[in-house]
Amino acid sequence: MKNPTIKSNSTIEKIGKSKWIKYSFLALICFITLSILVWFVVSNLKIRLSTGTIEITDIVLTTGLDSQGKPLQYESRFSTAQARIYCVIFISSPKPVNVIVWWYFQDQLIFEDAAVVNQWRAFYIEPLQGMEFPEGDYRVEISLVNIPVRVVYFSVVP
Repeated sequence: MKNPTIKSNSTIEKIGKSKWIKYSFLALICFITLSILVWFVVSNLKIRLSTGTIEITDIVLTTGLDSQGKPLQYESRFSTAQARIYCVIFISSPKPVNVIVWWYFQDQLIFEDAAVVNQWRAFYIEPLQGMEFPEGDYRVEISLVNIPVRVVYFSVVP
């Protein structure tokens, strides 16, 4: 005799075990397909947004800039009495890019600068007021989008 307090009209019993398994399997397949579709759309969107090449097309070390902000001439040796040393970076990119510049005297970091650059940017260092650049070897390390990409060497002479 069946217990009258327990009802035997559960969903599984109504549709049968084999049909319930089929519907569960079909729901699982639909969920997986939908998940793959969403993942594909999102990842494809990211790829389209980040397409394009980012590269440094030129780097110029110079003592000054003209009225349009362009370098006057290429230099690799500077005087200790120089007021400023510029590093002008020209970039080819589909959109503005984060550039970080580290200036070193011998192996000591002396200055760090960063900017979002669209086409070109002039970075510079200058000695402390009333002082001159120390004589010796220098370098500028350049990073695009937090990836170190170029190093430029120069010297300061009396």
